[in-house]
Amino acid sequence: MSKFNPLDYPVSLSYPQRLTLSAWAAHIPFGMFLVDALRPRLLVELGTFSGVSYCAFCQAVKELNLETRCLAVGTWEDFEQDGFHDGAEALKDLRAYHDPLYGEFSSLIQSRFDHAVSDFEDGTIDLLHIDGLHTYEAVTHDFETWLPKMNGERGVLLLHNITVRDSGVCRLWEELKQIYPHFEFKHEHGLGLLATGSRTPEALDKLLSATPEEQSIVREYFSQLGQRLQVRPDKEHESDAQLKTIAAQQETIDALSAELTAVDTRLNLILNTRSWRWANRLGRIKMRFFEPVYDRLIKPLRKRLNGHGPGVQSEVESLVTCAPVAPKACMSDRLKDSIALLPSPDSKQILKLLEKQAPAPLHKTDVICFSIIDWDFRYQRPQQLMSQFAAHGHRVFLIKLKEVLPPQAHPRFSLTEIKKNVYEVTLASEHQPRINQEVVKGTNADSLLRSLNELKLACNIDGAIGYVMTPSWTRVALAARERWGWPVVYDCMDEWEDFPGVTQMVARAEHELVRDCDLLVVSSASLLDKGRERKGPTALARNAVDFEYYERRCQPNELIKKDSRAVVGFFGAIADWFDVELMTYVASERPQYSFVLLGGVFDVDVSRLSSLLNVRLLGQQPYETMPQYLYHFDACLIPFKLSRITHATDPVKMYEYLSAGKPVVSVALSELQSYEDYIYIARSREEFLDKLDAAVHEDDPQIRERRREFASRNDWRDRYETIIGSLSEATPLASIVIVTYNNLALNMLCLESILRNTEYLNYEVIVIDNNSADATPEFLRRLADTHPNIHVILNPDNQGFARANNQGIGMSRGKYIVLLNNDTVVPPGWLTLLLKHLDDPQVGIVGPVTNFVGNEAKVEVDYKTWSEMERFASERARLHESESASIRMLAMFCLAMRRDTFERVGPLDEQFGVGMFEDDDYTERVKAAGYKVVCAADAFVHHFGQAAFKKLIETGEYAALFDENRRRFEAKWKTRWVPHSNGSLKFERTPKP
Repeated sequence: MSKFNPLDYPVSLSYPQRLTLSAWAAHIPFGMFLVDALRPRLLVELGTFSGVSYCAFCQAVKELNLETRCLAVGTWEDFEQDGFHDGAEALKDLRAYHDPLYGEFSSLIQSRFDHAVSDFEDGTIDLLHIDGLHTYEAVTHDFETWLPKMNGERGVLLLHNITVRDSGVCRLWEELKQIYPHFEFKHEHGLGLLATGSRTPEALDKLLSATPEEQSIVREYFSQLGQRLQVRPDKEHESDAQLKTIAAQQETIDALSAELTAVDTRLNLILNTRSWRWANRLGRIKMRFFEPVYDRLIKPLRKRLNGHGPGVQSEVESLVTCAPVAPKACMSDRLKDSIALLPSPDSKQILKLLEKQAPAPLHKTDVICFSIIDWDFRYQRPQQLMSQFAAHGHRVFLIKLKEVLPPQAHPRFSLTEIKKNVYEVTLASEHQPRINQEVVKGTNADSLLRSLNELKLACNIDGAIGYVMTPSWTRVALAARERWGWPVVYDCMDEWEDFPGVTQMVARAEHELVRDCDLLVVSSASLLDKGRERKGPTALARNAVDFEYYERRCQPNELIKKDSRAVVGFFGAIADWFDVELMTYVASERPQYSFVLLGGVFDVDVSRLSSLLNVRLLGQQPYETMPQYLYHFDACLIPFKLSRITHATDPVKMYEYLSAGKPVVSVALSELQSYEDYIYIARSREEFLDKLDAAVHEDDPQIRERRREFASRNDWRDRYETIIGSLSEATPLASIVIVTYNNLALNMLCLESILRNTEYLNYEVIVIDNNSADATPEFLRRLADTHPNIHVILNPDNQGFARANNQGIGMSRGKYIVLLNNDTVVPPGWLTLLLKHLDDPQVGIVGPVTNFVGNEAKVEVDYKTWSEMERFASERARLHESESASIRMLAMFCLAMRRDTFERVGPLDEQFGVGMFEDDDYTERVKAAGYKVVCAADAFVHHFGQAAFKKLIETGEYAALFDENRRRFEAKWKTRWVPHSNGSLKFERTPKP
């Protein structure tokens, strides 16, 4: 009795990530099983088009963590298949999906089968899949040509369309199954398996030697698993009829599973082993197939039918999976969890923990990327820059372009985590934005802004940079700035006038975006002209190279099989700006060189070029392989047409070529003229040939090292620093003034929280120490030495609270002034939330709510530790966004004002000496100047309270000081001071000024 059971291979139950309307979809479960059973070292597919079968193989390889090399060979010629008419479009779509997921172990090769076969050594292919409809002669030729490449011992071949009677595959299959051990499926045009090797792998031997009854069960089992993938469309908008079909198929699978279990039970009785395994296997079926189907289809349908109201969109359509988002707080959870803020701080514990803590990483603001391409498109400047933002601690939310959620979706966004700190966001909108063809506006813009607001609240985005990469987003990005205060950065990376695929409407919108953005970033000196008439700053951030990445991966490899000819290489898009005629001329004139061109072909005729015997067009390759290909290049090319567009281009590929010290031959682009010490620049066809010859025969290690050194200075990290530095300078400076007097532990905790949780782009901290007798002065000196935005004043005696604050304000340079007590702990986003209320010119001073204060700004809290406080503050900010209330008095444990307010009202009154009543006094002065005094409901700061007066309270001096300052206040204002009390404020949404 056979021991084969497909349930031993649970990968066959995995839901395929790439699924289109394809006949092969029904064979995916068996294909994934086969990868697990065979575990091939080399897997090759001939005839790849949309990639449904091939990506299923790759998905299985990745899920099983196999060391399998996968290669797909196809011509991608134009014909109707799997919903595509355009072969080039099908290849582009496949690369966009395939390369980011599987590029490390898989490649797509655009080639005819006969051309590609020479790239494979005999006896190396373990699993070969021949797909598509062919004539008998053609498929027989392919079989005979590729058979020697199969592993002689364990080779397995798959043939699709074996039941299509008018195809040559059917005829060939009938012949081959007389020769080789085989297994066949009849459903969906048929799939045949041939064991062409001399030794059938053990797992397949079980299948091939199964009884006819067992083989029939297996066929039906995989057929039912496959059929579920065709019934369920990729967008999962299920009708009632489809749900019934799926339910029926589930019942069939239940029955088949039971029958398989019965077979295995009989086997167990014979062998008396493995009895425990079957409960585990059936559990896998339930968890990996039936429960997901129930949770995503049946359960939402039942919920809808149980009376959630007429007119509610089917929950099947609006299901959204939101990936968890990394928290904003930078400090380790262990440390935050260890520090208790309430009921009272333990100074010794705080000192012990903080002294062991590494230097605080600065908290960085979030980035909302209004993208020009999706992340899985060709890896270039957008992905490089966003990766740098992420690597430097920013959370990056990149808006996905090629799909949207329906406008009634709930929630209105979904997230996919790309890598640490990078999330691709799918938003609900009226229709998919046509980037570079339209300016997103009207109801579609409103819908996208509502979706962004939900994202903002759900992910605690207190402040963000709106990073715009195409003028299509002009209206949305500027509206987001108006609503939420997100500064707008426009990264202009090309000359959009007359750019292929960019409409004049979009090009005209660029004028508004250039004029109104907070920072204009341009990728070349030629584009600086765009910012000549704008009032705001402009930064030149050229393209660059991930130098460390290229240096690490540009190592010996076998991607290119070299012969005696020099290899001349190019990588990048082969599009309208690529000079095909020049490239054809150069390759024709230099047959002694082998030309290797890597990149997708877009709307250009390369037939003459590709017909040359010394030219290899390898198509778009994964970014991960670029350094490996570069290793083989003896010389590199930039063969662009000269135009307004290309003259404004600073080619990324130049920096990448130079990272390996390679000689580069380029046409005379304007942006490259200053680099003639590093590259060869040709100003005619003939000169291009001469320069190419010189580059190929170059033998100067010093110039190669100079090129590498140049590339190392032009890393994407440097570009990030240029951009963020320019944006910081463009952001109004906020000056945080803190007065310290002893209490080292609280001083350290306060400043630590500021450094870690202040994501505001441009702030300084000015600390005035009133002659502390503990180690506070030494700590402050060390802090100022390591943080250039921290400035310290060490007073030789105690100047008192008011005078010390005036000292700090006098030293400050900011548009905003923030007075903060040293016995506070600030949560993430605190400063951005507070300053946002000062956008209203009628507001003179604003303060947060807190846990400890003597008036209405006090709110009930339920936290104890630092980490719990941050969660409390985050939730409060979400629930009370933009809410504020007028308040009788603001305590100076934390308040913010504009400098123009301070200049009108004047400094703090120093007659109040050590402290108390200066805040009452200043509040009255602000009101007298005609300003409002408000408390912000969405901003929270923890306040220990009375730290500076602790000793005065213990000695009894506090009461006397209080009475004296109260009398001074009453005398100044000719009124009787009314004690403050805790009470409720009526918070309301702050209207836009």
